[in-house]
Amino acid sequence: MARADARQAAQQETAAAAVQPALFAGTWVGTQAWAIKDPPPGASQDQTVTLELQVVDGKITGTMKPFLGGEDGATITAAAIVGEELRATAVIGRPRAQVAGGGSGSAKWKDRIRISFAFRTAGVNTAGVKMTGTADLQMGNVPWAKFSYDLGKPQSPPDAAEQSLRAAVAAAPRLTALAASAITVPGVELGMVSWVASAKDGTVYLLQRGDKADPVIAIDRAGKMLRSWGKNRYVMPHAIRVDPQGNVWTTDAASSHVTKYSSTGQVLLDIEIGGQPSPCRNNFCGTTDIAFAANGHLFISDGYANARILEYSADGKKLAEWGTPGSGPGQFVLPHSIQIDPAGLVYVADRENGRVQRFDQKGKYVDEWVYGKTFGLKADGGFMWLATQPLQQPNLSPGWLLKVDTRTGRIAGWAPSAGNHGMDVTASGDLLLGPGPNLLPQRYATRR
Repeated sequence: MARADARQAAQQETAAAAVQPALFAGTWVGTQAWAIKDPPPGASQDQTVTLELQVVDGKITGTMKPFLGGEDGATITAAAIVGEELRATAVIGRPRAQVAGGGSGSAKWKDRIRISFAFRTAGVNTAGVKMTGTADLQMGNVPWAKFSYDLGKPQSPPDAAEQSLRAAVAAAPRLTALAASAITVPGVELGMVSWVASAKDGTVYLLQRGDKADPVIAIDRAGKMLRSWGKNRYVMPHAIRVDPQGNVWTTDAASSHVTKYSSTGQVLLDIEIGGQPSPCRNNFCGTTDIAFAANGHLFISDGYANARILEYSADGKKLAEWGTPGSGPGQFVLPHSIQIDPAGLVYVADRENGRVQRFDQKGKYVDEWVYGKTFGLKADGGFMWLATQPLQQPNLSPGWLLKVDTRTGRIAGWAPSAGNHGMDVTASGDLLLGPGPNLLPQRYATRR
């Protein structure tokens, strides 16, 4: 099968999932409201509900309690990620096959109700991650009712590691001159912007996962779209970087392809990394990021199913790989971002181990920094920027952009952030972040 056909088949098979199921997992608390014009007489307009979602071996299960008085609430019987939504079907109580006996007359009408949920994460605030949703109810084949949801995943109480991290941040200077504003593209409907990158001429590149626009979008400082490309080339767009020559590189977390483009979108090189499992659960099983060494070599982090760093020549020949799963030196649990500083040291965001490890270019361990769950890295002269948050908190929780001195490993400055994933620093010193708070990518510019 041709490469483009294979990718298109993968997209159709997984309904173009654009977010990880883990983003929805956990306990969500909030309100359920009737979303129809005339609710039943005596019906409460708002009700407090708890949604419990679990992801086990890629399968999503869960319950909503209470739900129309069912003793077990509503139980999800099937669920899938479609684009950026979690769509699920559910029944009141437990699935009929698990219930002993025939039930009462009340149970019989409940057996006829089928529930269709749709949930979408709605960014973060200081209280935690937010999610909105709807429930469409049918009685047999007849539409019967509709609910809307406003839910939140509260922050966990700080543990010792989070307290230590917060103390280290508080002891460093806040970069108060930086002011954040949302990056928007007039006339373009963006999906989740996974990563952002910038070129020396000020062009900003967005790598987004929606199906209403091309995955790669180049914009000017005002947000005007200059050009776009990449349709049908991706299953799960993940990272985007600009090399010293101005070429644009991307990684795909599902197909594990690393692609080099000219600044106008012409494909110059495509590397199929391989080694990912089949099937690729939830479309996250491949490469995460890429960095460029002074000799032209490429260093690629491969983290969603593997735990390794790969080195390639400039023309795409594999030269070496290193790293194993685990929590020791040189081991990884989701190497999510990679950068190389001017001295040639390799930095790896070992995301789920809550650290950044440093190596020489042969893979020899040097040391590590413990600054939380780091999603994105960016080398900036004698500093390394980290897009990070407390390790134990849900993904996309409030955190920081940390400016760390590469000589001392100490925080030299910080700015508050949320929705941390991919980041970059522009030639003028602005910081770029995606997907950002409320899934709006951000530019942190110096106040004039």
